[in-house]
Amino acid sequence: MEIVSIGLLVVTIIIFIAHGLLRYLDSLHMFQQNVYDTNRYFGWLVNHTEKSLPFLDILPLFIWLIVYFYPSINTVISLLVITALFYSLQSFLLFQKKRGYVKLPLVMTPRVWRMVLTSSLILIIIS
Repeated sequence: MEIVSIGLLVVTIIIFIAHGLLRYLDSLHMFQQNVYDTNRYFGWLVNHTEKSLPFLDILPLFIWLIVYFYPSINTVISLLVITALFYSLQSFLLFQKKRGYVKLPLVMTPRVWRMVLTSSLILIIIS
C-alpha cells in the first residue's frame, strides 16, 4: 500500500510539473505578445484573470486541505488520483486551446531563453 501511494505521488508530481510548464510557457507567450512591456503585460493579466489565473488551477489546493483534516492513507491515495486526473485534464484542455488560432507563436529568442534560465534557477533556489 505504501509503494502504491509513493508511486501515485511521483506520478502526480510529474503531472503537476508538466502542467506548470505549460502554464509558464503560456504566460511567457503572452509576455512576448505584449512586447516585453511589464506595464502592458500586467494590464493584460488584470483584464484577463480567467486566462491568467483560472480558479480551476487553484482548486486542487483547496481539495488538499482535506488531507490536513483527514490524514488517512485512503484519503491521500484518493486525492492523489483525483489531483493527477484533474491536472491531466487541465493540461489537455490548455494544449487543445493552444493548437487553435494563435496570433503569433512563441519564438524562443535569446531573451526568452534567459528568462527561462533565470526563472528555473530561482525555482531551484527556492526549492
